[in-house]
Amino acid sequence: GGDDSTTTKDTPTKAASSQPDGEKTAASSTGQATAAATSGSGSLSGSGADELKKLAKSANQKTFTVSYDMEVTGADKKATKGKMTFAQKPPKSYTAFETTEGPSDSIGSFIIIDDGTNSFLCSSSGADKSCLKSKSGGGTASDVFSLNSLISSIEGKTEVTALKDQKIAGADSKCFRIKDSTSEGTACFAKDSGILTLADGVDTDASKTTIRANKVATNVDDKIFEPPKDYTVTDLG
Repeated sequence: GGDDSTTTKDTPTKAASSQPDGEKTAASSTGQATAAATSGSGSLSGSGADELKKLAKSANQKTFTVSYDMEVTGADKKATKGKMTFAQKPPKSYTAFETTEGPSDSIGSFIIIDDGTNSFLCSSSGADKSCLKSKSGGGTASDVFSLNSLISSIEGKTEVTALKDQKIAGADSKCFRIKDSTSEGTACFAKDSGILTLADGVDTDASKTTIRANKVATNVDDKIFEPPKDYTVTDLG
C-alpha cells in the first residue's frame, strides 16, 4: 500500500514525521555544528550524523527477529493495516508482510525466505498458498529495514538530527530526524543491534506510513527459514 516512493525507492524512515516539534530535542547548541561524512553517492551531515554512523557499524551481520505493526493511510484517508516480520541469522533471512485490514484485493501475505542455499518466494491469497523455489540470491532480505541499508541508499545531502531516545518493544532506541531535499522523517533504531524499531512519516502526496516494532529478539527459531508446511512449493531449478 501507499506510494512506491515510500515503500521501495525510499525507505519508510525518510517519510515526513508526525512527531511534535517539542520532541526534536536532544541536539544541544554545540550539536548544531555540521558533521559530514560520505555514504554511498550522498552524504550525511548534522548533529546526529556521527551517532548514526556509529550505530550502523554495530548493526551488520546481527542475528535477530523483529515484528512490526504497520498502517498506511492514503491521500484518500483510507487505511490499510498489516504486520511485518523480519528474521536474520546470516546467511539466512526471512521477510514476511501480511495485510489484515484494507481493500479486499489487498488482503493476503507475502514471504521471502533465503536459507543460504535456496530462496523461496511465497504468497497467500484466499485458499491459494504457494512458493517458488530457486537458488539463493545471496542477499539479506531483512536488510531492507536495517541501518546499513538506509545509509547506503542515501543520495544527495541528507541532514540527521538526534532526537530524544525512546523505549520501543522493550528495546532502548536511538531516534533521529532524517531530512533530504525531497522528504523528511523520523526513525528509531535499537541501541544494541541497529534494528529499526520505528518509522513514522507523511509522504508528499499526504499519505501516512507508521511502522512500529511490537517485539524485538536477538535469537531466531531456525524453523522460520523453512517454507510453511501448508504451501505448495514449485522448484524453478
